[in-house]
Amino acid sequence: MYDKAVNGTLSQDVVAQLSRMILDGSIKKGEMLPSESKLCELFSVSRTTVRSALAVLSQRRIISTQHGKGSVVISDSFPYLNEGLRAKIEEYESNFMYAVQARRMLEPQLAFEAACHASPEDISALENIMDICYQKNEEGTLTTADMRLFHLRIADTARNPVLVSMVELLIGMCDAPPETEMCVPNPGSSVRPGVLEEHRQILDAIIDHRAEDAYYLMRENISTFKKNCLNEQNSINEGQ
Repeated sequence: MYDKAVNGTLSQDVVAQLSRMILDGSIKKGEMLPSESKLCELFSVSRTTVRSALAVLSQRRIISTQHGKGSVVISDSFPYLNEGLRAKIEEYESNFMYAVQARRMLEPQLAFEAACHASPEDISALENIMDICYQKNEEGTLTTADMRLFHLRIADTARNPVLVSMVELLIGMCDAPPETEMCVPNPGSSVRPGVLEEHRQILDAIIDHRAEDAYYLMRENISTFKKNCLNEQNSINEGQ
C-alpha cells in the first residue's frame, strides 16, 4: 500500500500517496495515520520530509495533528489537486515549452532544406495533405493530428530517419499525459483558417524554392501553434 516516494519532491509524493489512500478508503476518516517514524520507514524518507507532508495535509484540513498523540484523518472528501498530479502537470508544461523551442530550431531548417531539395513526389504528397486538411476543415472534422502530417512529411523530405524521429518525438512531447486531463487542443474554428493559410504559404515557398521564406514561415507557424495552445488552455482554466 505504501510506495517509496520518488515523484516530484519527496514531500509532494508523500502528500499524494496519503491523499489517495484517504480518498479510496484505505485510510478512513477518524483513523490515525501511522506515526512519523513509521511513515519515514514506509516511504523511505526523512522525518523532515514526513513533517513537511503532514503540515500540508493539516493546512488543507485533511488531517489534524496533536502533539504527543499523532495525526487523525478529519476529511475524506476534498476537492484539491494533489501534489503528485501537480508535479506531472508542471513537468508537462515544461516539456511543452522545451519541445516548442526545439521545434522552432529544427523544423524551419527542415523547411529550408525542403525548398532546396524536395522532389516532385514530395510536393505531390504535401499538396495531398493540404487538400485533405481543406476538405476536413469544410466538414468540421479537422484535427491537430491532421495538421501534424504536414510537418512530418516536410521532415521526411530530408531522407534522414533520425530527423523524422526527432520531429515525431518533439511533437509527441506536446501531448499531455492522460492522467493530467490536459491536452493540446484541436484547432478551433476561429484559428483553423489561419493555420491552414500558414501551411499553404510554407508549401508555396517550398514549391517556388524560396528557402529563406520557407524557413521564416515555419518559425512563425510553430509560434502560432504555441500561441493557440496557450490561449486554449487559458480559456479552459478560466472556465473551471
